[in-house]
Amino acid sequence: MEYLKYGGEAFKYLRALACFYFRLTRQAKDVYEMLEPFLEDRRKLRRRGRAGVVLTFMDEFVDELLTKERVCGTSLWKMPKREVLEDLEILEPRVSPLGDLEDLLEEEDEAEKENGTREESGEISDRDDMEVDRDERRSQSRGRSRSRSRSP
Repeated sequence: MEYLKYGGEAFKYLRALACFYFRLTRQAKDVYEMLEPFLEDRRKLRRRGRAGVVLTFMDEFVDELLTKERVCGTSLWKMPKREVLEDLEILEPRVSPLGDLEDLLEEEDEAEKENGTREESGEISDRDDMEVDRDERRSQSRGRSRSRSRSP
């Protein structure tokens, strides 16, 4: 457990190995409580697999440990889903670091409905401007190429 807390700050692969070991050896409640804080660790990891080396992140690795039954070519014991443990009141509901993102999105949708129809994003007009710019460039480049005289 000390490798996760203290050694993991300086050595990301030590933290990944400790997380993997923790997932192999501990009960579901302990695994969720100990590994979930590392879902905020955004450091890069290189993982070697059959297809070669793949770039991933610590939070993705920890998410795989929490949700999948096979990680790093090793079969893990089937861990109950977090929702089941929350329903049984073994775990407290998890608070996302993003906050209430869904609530914010719903408020934005309601505000747009109150203002009437949704405003266009302007992508179409931007594309039209781009096409006009392309046409102007083409006509300019054609004019330049025609004005050049070839010398024998």
